[in-house]
Amino acid sequence: MHPFLRNRQQLFLYLALWLPIAIYFARSLTIASPPWPFREAVGVSLLLCLELAFLFLSLYFLCRALPLNSTQLSVLLPSQAAAILAASALWVFLALFLAFVLDRIDEHSFRLPFVQDIAPDLLLFSSVVLSLAQAVNYLLLSLDEQREAQRHQEQMRTLAREAELRSLRSQINPHFLFNSLNSVSALTTSNPERAREMCLLLADFFRRNLDVGNQECTTLGEEVDLVFHYLQIEMARFGKRLQLDLDIPDALRPFPVPPLILQPLVENAVKHGIAGLVEGGLIRIHARPVSHNGLAITVDNPFDPDQPRRRRKGIGLQNVRSRLEMRYGSDARFDVQREEGRFRARVQILSTLAPATSANPATSANTAIPNSTQEANPA
Repeated sequence: MHPFLRNRQQLFLYLALWLPIAIYFARSLTIASPPWPFREAVGVSLLLCLELAFLFLSLYFLCRALPLNSTQLSVLLPSQAAAILAASALWVFLALFLAFVLDRIDEHSFRLPFVQDIAPDLLLFSSVVLSLAQAVNYLLLSLDEQREAQRHQEQMRTLAREAELRSLRSQINPHFLFNSLNSVSALTTSNPERAREMCLLLADFFRRNLDVGNQECTTLGEEVDLVFHYLQIEMARFGKRLQLDLDIPDALRPFPVPPLILQPLVENAVKHGIAGLVEGGLIRIHARPVSHNGLAITVDNPFDPDQPRRRRKGIGLQNVRSRLEMRYGSDARFDVQREEGRFRARVQILSTLAPATSANPATSANTAIPNSTQEANPA
């Protein structure tokens, strides 16, 4: 389909561009010698311009069949010239036919001789107009190809971004599983009863993890519920060494976030913070609104400043940063700070996703997490 026919506005605008030509033809006929009647002049001019506009559009398909970048000049030029001449001849023939019909209706036969006299000028005019039409048609085809190439590139970028997101998300579960199995292993000899309890908590956690992790988007409330269950597992291992300060306003719980975005931050706080301190410490998870309906989440934990720095950042923090960049671009930020023996990870999301739906409403409804300090094993 010709681009001008893809919507009514473009079609009406295209036809409106022919009105000045029709007015010029009508004026020329009314001042001819002898002059044409006004109604006849307007009617003939409109019909001729309408036919020329149709021929303009029909030549588009020839341009599409003979693209510039893949058609030899020995084929392109003769084909285009023949098409333009044939279309121009058809247009002049219509003008002669209209003049002939009008002369048969009216006893004064002056129209056909007049059109015959100007037929060479009409043929030249239509040839020039249709030659310009072919240039415009090739330009439209070039613009369509560019748009299609850009659309294809965008689709490929989207597919690559989604594939990388799936790859990053697939790394989260094994990463957590390794840490959890290490915790169970540490308890099997020192406290078998807690090791058994931790296995039960793990089973419940992974059931919830599957519900949330398989979604494209979840809510902050569901994400915090999942983190709380993870910390229950770690509390079975650390006892009173692990304390939790959870401050999530109810108004922010429906805020849509990527699934499992907090899990790596909390794992990092336990593994590289609490686990390295003999006396343990307090993990703070706070959420606050920011400008333009955004959200800021902070995970704060103590750590031993004398412990050797890791040579590279953990896979969890890298996943969080990469997922935020690919999903939100410049509308999300991820910062980490170390000061006065505390490590702070801050996720800031400046734009919301589509509203998220709960994968398991009953699960969320049954999990009430108070905004207070939790310590030791809740059981």
